[in-house]
Amino acid sequence: MSTSLIYHAFGLHGYEYVHQQFIGGRILFRVRPKGKLVRCSQCRSFRVIRRGVSERRLRTLPIGFKPVWLLVEVPRVQCLVCGCLRGIRLSIARPRRRYTHAFELLMLTGARRGEILSLKWGNIDLEQGIARLPDSKTGFKVIQLPSPAVAILEGLPQLSDYVFPSPSAVGHMVNIKDAWGDVLKQSGLTNWRIHDLRHAFASMMVNSGASLPIVGKILGHTQASTTQRYAHLEENPARKAAEEAAAKIAKAMQTPPKRGKVVAFGQEKVSA
Repeated sequence: MSTSLIYHAFGLHGYEYVHQQFIGGRILFRVRPKGKLVRCSQCRSFRVIRRGVSERRLRTLPIGFKPVWLLVEVPRVQCLVCGCLRGIRLSIARPRRRYTHAFELLMLTGARRGEILSLKWGNIDLEQGIARLPDSKTGFKVIQLPSPAVAILEGLPQLSDYVFPSPSAVGHMVNIKDAWGDVLKQSGLTNWRIHDLRHAFASMMVNSGASLPIVGKILGHTQASTTQRYAHLEENPARKAAEEAAAKIAKAMQTPPKRGKVVAFGQEKVSA
C-alpha cells in the first residue's frame, strides 16, 4: 500500500504501510509514521528521542460488508529542545472537517457544547442510539442520538477515547470558536452563537409537536421553568393540528357520498 493511498483512503499524512491482517471477520491495516517525519507535538522540532510506542485503532469505511480498522503506531518521544515527553500528534487530513462533525452533532442532538466535545466512545451505544454521560452539567444524562447523528458517528475514526480528540496528544477539543467563525463567514450568517444550535433544536422539537416536558427531558433541564422559554412556540403545532382536522371535516361535509340515495324526511310512498 502506497503512502498516497494511505492519505487518500484514510486521511493520514506521513505514514507508511506495514502489513495487513484478516482477524475475526475484520480487515486490519497496520501503518507507522515515517522515521524522518517524527517530531515533537509541542514545539514541532525533529530533534527527538523515541521512548516507546503505543497503538491507536481507527475505524474506517468498510470494504464490502467487511469492517476495516487501521492500526496506527504512535511513537512516544522526548524532545531535545523543549523537553516535552509525549506521543506524537497524528497528522489527519482536513482537520477542520472534524470540527464540522462536532457542529453537526450539536444541531442534531441539542446537546451542550461541552457534552459533545468531551464525548467518549465508551459512553456511546450506537445500536440503541444513545450516549450516557456520567457527569454532565446537570449530573447523569442520556443524550438521544437520532439516525443522522448515528450515521455521523459511524463514519468517524476512533483516534482516542474521545470522539473529538484534541489536536495535541491528550484530551479533547476545547476551543472551536475559530472554526465556528469560519462557518458563519462561509454561510453569510451573523450574530449566531454556538449555543443557538441548541435553541434551534429545541424550537424545532416544539414546532414538531413535542410537549415541553419532553423537550426539557431531552435537553437535560432540571427545572421546568428553564423550558418555559419555548412555551410561545407550543401554540403553533396545536393550531396547525386543529386547522388540519377542521379542514378534513369541512371537506367531508361538502363532498357528496359516492354511493346510495338520499331520501328527504317526511316523504312516504302512497299506493294508488
